[in-house]
Amino acid sequence: MSIDSITDRQEQIAKGKGKALDMPKFKSYCVCNLRGGIGKTTLAFNISHLVDKLLVVDTCPQGNLSYYYDNAY
Repeated sequence: MSIDSITDRQEQIAKGKGKALDMPKFKSYCVCNLRGGIGKTTLAFNISHLVDKLLVVDTCPQGNLSYYYDNAY
């Protein structure tokens, strides 16, 4: 998956036109890794689009995940 396709998907989700990914459903998810640039924010945002009840804690100093929610909802 290319960066362009990921950002296009995020834009479609923000516009309410994103389609759900075919992923396994679990009771809870956790995304954590100290390494940068590996897609944690993208994964967390896309998973959050698929679930009904959600608690997201954006501990990244850049606050990119919070930015996505501010613009998407």
